[in-house]
Amino acid sequence: MTLRAVGISLILIPLQAFWIIHMELVRGGIWPTVLSLLFTVVFILFVLALLNLPLRRWWPRVALRDGELLTIYILLAVGAALSGCDVGQTLVHILGAPFHFATPENGWAAHFHRDLPRWLLVSDQQALRGFYNGASTLYRWDNFRPWLKPVAGWMVFIFLLLLTMHSVNALVRRQWVEAERLTFPIVQLPLAMTDSATFWRQPGLWLGFGLAAVLNLLNGFHFLFPVVPHLNCKIFFNLGRVLISHPWDGIRWWPVTAYPFAIGLGFLMPLDLSFSCWFGLLLWKAQKVVGKALGYPQQWCAAMYSQPQVSGVWIAVLLFALWMGRRHWQGLWRLAWKGGDKTSPPGRRPETVEPFAPRTTLLLTAFGLLGMMAFGHLAGMTVGFAAAYMAVYLAFSLALTRMRAEFGPPCHDLYGAGPDQIFTTWFGVETFERRNLTSTAVFYWLSRESPRSHPMPHQLEGLRLGSGGRLPLPRLWGAMLFAGCFGGLATLWAVLHNCYIFGSEAKVNGPATWFATEGFRRLNSWIVNPPEPSVGGRNAMLIAFFVSWGILWLRTRVLWFPFHPAGYAISSWWAINLLWFPLLLAWTVKKLVLRYGGLRAYRRVQPFFFGLILGEFVVGSLWQIAGLLGGFTAYAFWI
Repeated sequence: MTLRAVGISLILIPLQAFWIIHMELVRGGIWPTVLSLLFTVVFILFVLALLNLPLRRWWPRVALRDGELLTIYILLAVGAALSGCDVGQTLVHILGAPFHFATPENGWAAHFHRDLPRWLLVSDQQALRGFYNGASTLYRWDNFRPWLKPVAGWMVFIFLLLLTMHSVNALVRRQWVEAERLTFPIVQLPLAMTDSATFWRQPGLWLGFGLAAVLNLLNGFHFLFPVVPHLNCKIFFNLGRVLISHPWDGIRWWPVTAYPFAIGLGFLMPLDLSFSCWFGLLLWKAQKVVGKALGYPQQWCAAMYSQPQVSGVWIAVLLFALWMGRRHWQGLWRLAWKGGDKTSPPGRRPETVEPFAPRTTLLLTAFGLLGMMAFGHLAGMTVGFAAAYMAVYLAFSLALTRMRAEFGPPCHDLYGAGPDQIFTTWFGVETFERRNLTSTAVFYWLSRESPRSHPMPHQLEGLRLGSGGRLPLPRLWGAMLFAGCFGGLATLWAVLHNCYIFGSEAKVNGPATWFATEGFRRLNSWIVNPPEPSVGGRNAMLIAFFVSWGILWLRTRVLWFPFHPAGYAISSWWAINLLWFPLLLAWTVKKLVLRYGGLRAYRRVQPFFFGLILGEFVVGSLWQIAGLLGGFTAYAFWI
């Protein structure tokens, strides 16, 4: 790990943030941060690795070493985590939404303006007009000044948030990486790409790459010139159009796709976990059919208390993982209490195994979490609500990190399973003070879609890539923390820059405006018509929890048991509807390969599936770069 690698990363992070914001917010139609493996980072790593090959031969002193390429990938992934449409983009739009969209008809000003933390929001109408209407510039003082204080305040919170997540990841790293040996499927491709000795010489890699690349070239040219033939890999059939008789018509939307990158990622997943994803979707579809057969309304069949069910699953997954690692946590506590620094095996330096000593890591965790709670209190929450909200959110983030480390799904939607939904499901709305309800809208960017682009899994994956002596973990830990904060600041700048040019309401196609106002619309409905505690939601959460715990216990006793409840939670929302068939194809192929060819055959065909991912990501990225530079909407290989 060198200063050169860190410097290159810091140059690329704002460029990548601008690229992501342009794709998701300005052009729309493709959302890289919805995917677990960010194709922007993979594309940059691919370009650097290819440019590095001739340098290794002709100018080895200048060439990047494998550890430097690995460092660049880790820092770019962590730096991009806050750029997602659910996170940084929504945060910027939340800053002005309660004032810009307040009208006498909706009554926002009368209902909750007095409870808003003004120091974290922008109420200057002139600055907001330029932001929402466009044809202006951020770099005028009257536009720039109103954003300074809110952005500075939120950057403090982002630092505390990332610090806490980094510290918790440092606590669980050894247990999940070395003791349980979770597979981390998402990082298998980047890890292989940084092995310059063998990766680029495999014929199967280029066969898969060429197949996916040609497919995307054809589809890209067809998008611009319809006379060119194409092979549709997106939604080419909707099973809902066939299942039209009662009660099968309760399914409605069930798309069939064949994304090459999803087939590749599904092949890297463990068999039981890829099975759990597509089979979990079947369970959700079955609930809709049964509900329709029993005469429940279509609205109920579409919801089926899905959010409480997902909450029950993730709570069970987290608590079961903590219980299975209880001896590790007890050992950490004893070391922290005694002040021991020796956490590494004999003969190995401590800094090559753990970022910090247990006492230091626990103190950093406590400092970060208490800082987040204090920030929430300053933002309007009561002390008790701030403590509960931040603690539950951190637990949710850790559960998501566990699921991704074990599963490696192409995406993870856990919509509406955060602390605000859990609290209102159990206690209703009238239990909480209005300022606490208002704060859930201000912090809506934290918990709306889990969020899909979550920094904590990227952090643990970075520690996994650096483990085994590949990179010095203390320096990597600090570099990731700085890269995450720098990436968050770059995201806020990129959103403001583009919105003042194009206008958030005038020309921008991203959903961030809708996401930002969704939290305040929900808040307004809570105030006008406060819902009671949901008895059905409570029961659904409890049933999901105990069933999930039973399945997890069964998996420790029956090794062949193929279903994991986390697959059920991950498949609850819309994204797995687009990916279930590629995962089914990958599961079928991998099962046949392992059954009839064994591990040797699996290793031989694995480069082909690496190539499928790379080919689609590289050519798909090139189309997006061409659209950015040429000023046109290019072919989007995803969604």
